[in-house]
Amino acid sequence: MKEQSLYHILWPGGNTTALVTKKFPRNKHVKIAKQILNKHENVEQVGFLEKPKNSKADIHLQMMGGEFCGNAARAAAFLEAMKNNKKSFKLEVSGFPEILDATIIGSRVALTLPGSFFIKMENKKEQSQEIQIVDLMGIRFILKKFIKQNAISEAKKLIKKYKNECPAVGVIYLSKKGNKIVIDPVVWVKKTDTCYNETACGSGSIAAAIAEFKLDPTKKSFSVIQPSKVIYAVTIIGNKNKINKIKFQGPVKHLGLCTEV
Repeated sequence: MKEQSLYHILWPGGNTTALVTKKFPRNKHVKIAKQILNKHENVEQVGFLEKPKNSKADIHLQMMGGEFCGNAARAAAFLEAMKNNKKSFKLEVSGFPEILDATIIGSRVALTLPGSFFIKMENKKEQSQEIQIVDLMGIRFILKKFIKQNAISEAKKLIKKYKNECPAVGVIYLSKKGNKIVIDPVVWVKKTDTCYNETACGSGSIAAAIAEFKLDPTKKSFSVIQPSKVIYAVTIIGNKNKINKIKFQGPVKHLGLCTEV
């Protein structure tokens, strides 16, 4: 029997996200998420809105696999703004222990993360090519130069090799367009065992910006082109040895409301 639900579908510059507003026990999240993903071929991920544990937070976002997702966090803030017309929110997000700040700027949402979101970066070699492993809180990224053929197949092999115990792992294929970073993300979520060639990736954009920042710490602002052609703005505050804050912003649209899975 199908379970009744209530969820919104939002487009945070790509990476179409379903946010479930009806309360369900977490042991049902994976099942419900898979039902929504099967029903909507354009939806790439599912988050569940819960009552915050911290009295200072306005929103608690629990992702379908307990992973962190910056785009879903921005979408959750946008949805909350539609309800009460506020312009700033504090969020709890799965995969990250600290409260985050989101600000509504017209049709764009900016998310501010503390420097602790970035854990570490390692340089490695895969088949004679330099790659970077960027560990963020709640998600790991493998950065490498763009390839035109067999990207999904190769990404799955890299994810299998480097996933360890991470709740989510992504491969970010990189190229440049002038002074802008171009990304093509493939993201796997452990708990739901889903793997998508995403149309946008907020955390992946941050990982790509951090890799460039580590090469040249004098550069603080980055424009990252998503597969959707939308540009995310990423700003890193700090120095090569310590990142203090990370900000990223991009557009969000509300696509619709669904009353059952």
